[in-house]
Amino acid sequence: LAQANVAAVVRRASQVGGPSAQVFLAMAAIASCEASDYARVTMAKLQGDYDHRLLVANKTCPWQRFKAPEPRGESSVERLEVDVATRPLHASATPLLEQVLSRLGSSRAAAEAAVAQTDRLGNPRVDSFGQTDVLLVRCPPGSEEERQRESDGGSACSHEASFVLKLGGKDRIFAEVDKLHWAASVLGASRVPRLLLAAPEAWLGQAAMVSERITFVPDSDRRSAARLPSSLADLLLLGCGRFALEDVRASWAAAPVELQAALPFAVNFDVPPPSATDVRWVARQVAEILATLARHPVQPNSHEQPDPALIEGKAIILNLLQPLRRHLPQAQPARASPLHATMRQRTEEWYPAFADGASLSDMLGMVRRLKDRLEDWRSADNRGCSQMPKFFVPAAWTHGRMSAHHLLLRSSSEGSDRNLDLCVIGWSSLSQAPLYTDLAGLLTSVAFETTRLPVMLDGIASSYASSTMAGDAVPALRCARQLCIEEASAERLLKALAVAAEEAVVAGADVERQDRWCREEALLSAVRSATGAETLQDVGQDAAWLLAWLRTTDEAGRRAAVEAGHASRALVDWRPYRGIRGTVGGRPAVPRPDPSAARRQRGEAPVRAVQFGCQTIREFRDAACAALPALQGDVEALWPAMWSVPCLSRALELLDDDTLPWLQKVWLLSFVGQLVERILEFLDQLPLAKDPLCVRIVAAAAT
Repeated sequence: LAQANVAAVVRRASQVGGPSAQVFLAMAAIASCEASDYARVTMAKLQGDYDHRLLVANKTCPWQRFKAPEPRGESSVERLEVDVATRPLHASATPLLEQVLSRLGSSRAAAEAAVAQTDRLGNPRVDSFGQTDVLLVRCPPGSEEERQRESDGGSACSHEASFVLKLGGKDRIFAEVDKLHWAASVLGASRVPRLLLAAPEAWLGQAAMVSERITFVPDSDRRSAARLPSSLADLLLLGCGRFALEDVRASWAAAPVELQAALPFAVNFDVPPPSATDVRWVARQVAEILATLARHPVQPNSHEQPDPALIEGKAIILNLLQPLRRHLPQAQPARASPLHATMRQRTEEWYPAFADGASLSDMLGMVRRLKDRLEDWRSADNRGCSQMPKFFVPAAWTHGRMSAHHLLLRSSSEGSDRNLDLCVIGWSSLSQAPLYTDLAGLLTSVAFETTRLPVMLDGIASSYASSTMAGDAVPALRCARQLCIEEASAERLLKALAVAAEEAVVAGADVERQDRWCREEALLSAVRSATGAETLQDVGQDAAWLLAWLRTTDEAGRRAAVEAGHASRALVDWRPYRGIRGTVGGRPAVPRPDPSAARRQRGEAPVRAVQFGCQTIREFRDAACAALPALQGDVEALWPAMWSVPCLSRALELLDDDTLPWLQKVWLLSFVGQLVERILEFLDQLPLAKDPLCVRIVAAAAT
């Protein structure tokens, strides 16, 4: 095309002649140069295409070279680590926090500084009402003039070094504040957290309520302000950890002489563990709260309910269907579930230790039977031809989500003997439900959230890998929550164990055949690496938690599993001795486990951490049973509906809790199997009754 243009320009120059011909000849020269440049560029491009095609044909391109497959979820975990490090909050958190601090009398500069000094007190909770987030806000110290002005003006920030901010949907937060005022009027103002602002702050459909921060340990006793122990769960974990450390020290007595000198016998917790008096005093306060709620007059929920003191049992049983579908799916279990494909084999191996030899498949078969029966009854009920026999149980006001984490403790004395006062939070689920619902949920929480089982050292790498138990959180963060240590310590622990495993593979060492004390030395080395201490005598709080929970052999875990299985069976089989009128001595017969299975071998020491959990459950159970009103009617026949059903609901929720280690959830699965077995027996016997069964609360005069 360029050569054709040159020829046309030359012909035009010959036609015009004169000065114009010179112009056309100059244009022809330029076009000729462009033609040569175009040809050269075109040939270069063709050669480049040929060379590139040759590389593709020979499979030598960089993108064609072999790359090792990326470990599952590694890039996602790396991106999530950045998000966790920056601690991103909801978009409404900053403007709401600024409004709250302004209402509390803080300056704008202090408000901006407080946004950066905010910690989460737990995972954000997402449900049908939206996301709910609980934050710990620390008021930064301002200038001397600002502090004097705030003190003279009575600012709340001058008296509160930190406070708790709960964010959520506007309707949900305002409803929770109303329920909190109701609880304060019934239980007393000291039994609920004090609100620093009378009304919540609202912003674009979101709202925030501000309450006081409650803890039973001064800020100076711990390094991280967000990890200050404040709840019943923290108190009982300290007690369980203390006895777990005693179990470890008892096992160290058999260590070789050359190793005993290096063992950290003096390691202990920074916070004193609870005494038996502390636990008994808290149990009495819990019983008092449950009894006050149970005796408060109830109101009819609908016009179809003739007696407000009774609840029809059909809704109680059918409400189990949704949590069964959500937390025990057969096809795709949640990543945090012990039934996930990556952990299924280990779960099947350990499940018989908790269930007296029963298999996991048998338990899942019972769950499938229960789901099928409930689905048939729900379908028939939707068609208007209900097939479920009627029965009625007593109604009472219930907290709805009472657990060890919702019971906060404040220390009212400065002496060595703590006088712990109880305070209940989380009143958003306040409603009328069957009596004993709160007690069943609380004892289930105490059993499985505070009675900790050992964590096997050789299973940590697989349990906290990004492709297994990590789920939607980074492995170090989940490990820190489950072992009660700092996140940095958890990260160093996982790295140290990974390096040790690689060195063992390179050396060709068989870890399973190593001597027990060689494994103990490896454990102590990992603890020293996790805490960053040069010697075992310099280790601190995190080392105490690691030594309390970590074990090097499966034998320790299986011994604890057997005793934990007995404890869960005792919880399933419990009956209130004040519940059945007319029995000999007021106590119904409770089936006991097989003596040959329950009795320990001669000379075998009990697992003291599990024994502490069992004793705690008995203290709370007996105190509540003595305070709650007595029952009359068909208590023995309807007791599974009043006890096993709420226990099962709470146990199913805990299956997906990322703060529970894997072995705790295997124990929880055995507990679920025992409850499902009781409920199936109850449903099989229910149609045999001719008249509707009923249980009522005994009147105060009759009691």
